[in-house]
Amino acid sequence: MAQLYMLVEDVYARARSEVEAEYADRIERLESTVAALRVRIWQQEARADVDKRGAVHIWLRFRPPPLETQAPLGWSATRTRVTVGAGEEYRVHRVFGRALEEGEGNEIDVSGATNDDVGAEWDSFVAANSTDGRSALLCAHGQTGAGKTETLIGQPSARCSPGSPRQSAYATIDFDDRSEGGRRIGLVPRTVLRLRALGFAVAVLAVQIYASGFFDVAGDAAGRGQGEELELETTDRATASQTVRFRYRNTDLGIAHPAYTPIENEQQLRDWLVRVDFGRIQADTAPGPAQASAAGVLEFNHTSSRSHLIVHITGVPSSASASASASTDSSPSSSKHLRPSFWIADLAGNEKPRKASPNTEREKRIQKEARDINSGLSSLKHIIQAIHRVAKKPLAARDDAWDKQRIKIRRNHELLVRALAPALDVLWATKPRVVWLGMIVNEAQHAKRGLSTIKMSDELTRG
Repeated sequence: MAQLYMLVEDVYARARSEVEAEYADRIERLESTVAALRVRIWQQEARADVDKRGAVHIWLRFRPPPLETQAPLGWSATRTRVTVGAGEEYRVHRVFGRALEEGEGNEIDVSGATNDDVGAEWDSFVAANSTDGRSALLCAHGQTGAGKTETLIGQPSARCSPGSPRQSAYATIDFDDRSEGGRRIGLVPRTVLRLRALGFAVAVLAVQIYASGFFDVAGDAAGRGQGEELELETTDRATASQTVRFRYRNTDLGIAHPAYTPIENEQQLRDWLVRVDFGRIQADTAPGPAQASAAGVLEFNHTSSRSHLIVHITGVPSSASASASASTDSSPSSSKHLRPSFWIADLAGNEKPRKASPNTEREKRIQKEARDINSGLSSLKHIIQAIHRVAKKPLAARDDAWDKQRIKIRRNHELLVRALAPALDVLWATKPRVVWLGMIVNEAQHAKRGLSTIKMSDELTRG
């Protein structure tokens, strides 16, 4: 009898264990489905919000106070004045900096503008693109030293002094460190991490434009191709994907094309950031503190680059995320062909050269350098303005007006426009998503100067 009792107890225990395991499995699946639905709702709301605000979004960011290890010349202000009038031709959508209380005037507290502030706004574009696979373009524009690279790539924990062996703090960067408002985490690594969190397999490419040429910034994982000159392959725009295809001019490399680097974990992202850090051209025309002071321009440093850095981030749904999306949404955006695409441009400083005739070889290089930079910026500006104007047209006139603009984009010979063309040369039904992030350095740059980030009327000079 005792044995029978023990047998019954054993059968009961096993049956209960199986039921509990099945119940726990069902609960886990249900929680996973609810979590996926919450993400889906967030993505759909973000997409609706982004599209509601138009094709061109203009943001202004005041340069954050620098780290103590890299104090700029003459920086002391923690507030700056900005007036954003409703009647301006280009409405500013976002000013990064904590607005003061009502009655305190129209000042902005610069100390409130962090990378996390900018990143939280950019997350809406990441969410929107992850649902429809469209391209988004973000251009950071402003004078050298305005904080463009810090905003996009991130601020390393320490920079080596001039003449010291180069070291990159990106090698040990902690992506979970939110101190100083996530200052050390730029929009590029943030976008990669966000896409991976949403279940995408991510690949990245970094190219820079300098001295009328394309150059591979990062190369492959072994460093092959880093710094090598590239040429852009022509493609049929009607069939081209949202990727841009370069080939190496140097055929002795053993590789024909710069590969998109897959990012499967945080260490691979660190390694890629280090290669980007080391691969960026540091022109000898970029002034040091003494030259910057003589030119009357603040916040130059020895790492200032005179090249445009173009980063392309693309994502493909992993098999697991594709299955989860299919179970919660049957729309085309949940298909395995969804490829969100992000073009992030760290534009070279928009300083104008002095009008006086150059006397030295360095002055001649400065003038040629500035002409190359400003020519590309001007062409890009006209396209951004055209997108803004087309968006204001009646619905019936938009497609025709944008088709004419697309022809102009394809015929444009500026390297900057050609590199960014996949993000711009799209059907109006798809509608370009463009963010123009104007960086403002100090309180002398008021709202009119801030809005000139789109009008390109900066009066600064280089010496």
